Amino acid sequence: MIKTCRKAKSVQIAEILRQELLKNPPETGTLMASATELANHYGISVPTAHNVLNLLVEDGLLYRRHGKGTFFARKKKYAIGILDQPVGAILPQEINAVLGRFCEYALQFLKKHNCDAKVISYQELFKQDAFTGLDGLLVSQLFIDKQSLVLLKNSGLPFVVYRSATTEKKDYSCCEFEIESGIKEALQFLAPDKSSRIFLFSESTPEGLWHQNIYRAELAARQLVLEEVFCCEPTDTAVECFRTVRIKAEKFRNSVIFCTSDVLAINLYNALLLENFQPGRDFRLIGVDNTEGYNSNIHNPPVISSIHKPIDTMSFEALKLLLRMIKEPSDNHTVIRIPTTFIPRKSSESNGDLNS
Repeated sequence: MIKTCRKAKSVQIAEILRQELLKNPPETGTLMASATELANHYGISVPTAHNVLNLLVEDGLLYRRHGKGTFFARKKKYAIGILDQPVGAILPQEINAVLGRFCEYALQFLKKHNCDAKVISYQELFKQDAFTGLDGLLVSQLFIDKQSLVLLKNSGLPFVVYRSATTEKKDYSCCEFEIESGIKEALQFLAPDKSSRIFLFSESTPEGLWHQNIYRAELAARQLVLEEVFCCEPTDTAVECFRTVRIKAEKFRNSVIFCTSDVLAINLYNALLLENFQPGRDFRLIGVDNTEGYNSNIHNPPVISSIHKPIDTMSFEALKLLLRMIKEPSDNHTVIRIPTTFIPRKSSESNGDLNS
């Protein structure tokens, strides 16, 4: 399961001060308490108090003058357009709910930082006044195509593309997931050897093919050979998974199965159970996304092992970058890569010798 960590004391105090300053902002140029005064007031160390001040300076609520001290800054209330929405009806409601979390977390971040937000659908993107009154744009990778990219670049607004699914060089700023780190953790956990029978199920989408290539590279680096790769159309994922398992059931006995998405992993897991396969004894299965970690309630309790993509971190880091771009305009493009982790659950845990 995902481990939760307590917030650092400096982060907790910074959040308290941030809310107070946003509700009752002092006059611009008013001197802020020193780190020593702050430490005495909250009963913390001076280095921790310095961290609190650094966080508030990073947010733009304070500014420093060398040799003079730290002062309050009147923070401009920015208006951010979020070009995102849950994707099509072809996916189950539980999956769409998880995809919608990107937008939810973005709205939470902007509310916390006293910014206005306007959610814009793909269709609204092409209206003449779509960007009126906005200071910057957060754009889902799902919205990026030749037509929309021209509009974004011609808008004159800073924008950051998030949920990015490739590592190809781009001529705009973006946030993308680095799934290599999660796959390496998964392989370390599974510890397959050259005698292991390994299969890969991939969706025939740009993201699916990107994940497939990373799986191939990581397996090849360990001199492990894929026995077979199965490609599925996203519109027929469930049907193709169940048909493949029904026809080739024995092929998957005593195997390790990697999937390029949790959608595939969930369908494969259910299909294998229908053939009386037991996870850990007859197969070990891994997906990508950690869909069940976002309260999708597909299985209760969650059973699908997955490469976890931290949706909240993705949304927060993309917006931090966007606010920096608004405050400090630049022609440079920034790419932020968000590491992933492996979440072991029932579908990958071993309770017997798979190679026996």
